[in-house]
Amino acid sequence: MRAVLRFSSVIFALAALVNIGALPAFAEPIAPPSDADLLAARAAFDRGDRARLETLAPKLAGHVLEPYVDYWRLKLRLETAGDDEVRSHLARWPGTPVADRLRADWLKSLGKRGLWNVFALDWVSAVGDDVELACYGIQYRRQKEGDAVIGAAKPFWFTGQATPDACEPLFAALIAKGELTPADRRARFRLATEAGNVRLAQAIAVELPPDDRITAREFAHVDNAPAFVLAKGEFRWKQQGGRELALYALERAARTDAAGVRAAWEKQRERLPQADRLYGNAKIAYHAARQLQPQANTWFAEAAAAALTEAQHAWRVRAALRAG
Repeated sequence: MRAVLRFSSVIFALAALVNIGALPAFAEPIAPPSDADLLAARAAFDRGDRARLETLAPKLAGHVLEPYVDYWRLKLRLETAGDDEVRSHLARWPGTPVADRLRADWLKSLGKRGLWNVFALDWVSAVGDDVELACYGIQYRRQKEGDAVIGAAKPFWFTGQATPDACEPLFAALIAKGELTPADRRARFRLATEAGNVRLAQAIAVELPPDDRITAREFAHVDNAPAFVLAKGEFRWKQQGGRELALYALERAARTDAAGVRAAWEKQRERLPQADRLYGNAKIAYHAARQLQPQANTWFAEAAAAALTEAQHAWRVRAALRAG
């Protein structure tokens, strides 16, 4: 609902500026295309209702946001649109944000279908922050240059969020070549747990080498009662997967009650290598700071040698300021 209200506010502001600026001071007001029709067109696009959108489009000719109406119409049938038709739309609105969006969507459609000869006509190396388009660009280069280029996709691996399907073949190739190591995969597992993305964490964990793996059953056991499981301490401490599961239990428990899980963490952390202890210390201190626990600043001191994330560093500063 908020998105609709913001969109309508933009419509009214832009329409008013355009119409007022276009009229002589003595002219009678000219009724603009209906903003209500534009909102209805946006709703039809969101629903995928092509028939309704085509009915509304002629009424919106001349509207300040008419380029978006054209974009919505083409977007709904982009998979079957011809190259000439797309280029015609791009030429109609050159240099506009909507043209840039259409070009990106078109390239993604071509990449998804493997139409690399057409893709090559519009693709450029600089694609900004669009990871999906960047991965399609690397796939295109791979067709010509081979696996030497797939390393360009490696930075996209290190995220706690799901990555576009366009990147998955590149990640698979990097894993097969040993360029995404088990350590890299564990790093992403940790990023996923820190982001609260349990589904991604589980998907990564079950594909790790045998000693690193965490089974779906182990995840479910921790998720059912993370603080209790951590306190009990029945993990595979001699294997990396068991130690990661203990840290996962700490993450899950500390998210809601860092102070409450502190005693269990103090008991179990001695069973971990120093690097993992520091990682866990930073984790519990971070959640304590977010929960405004007075002990947070002291706990951060125990993680002084840890490599803090940007968020952890910010909360460490806040905890220090609160502590005076």
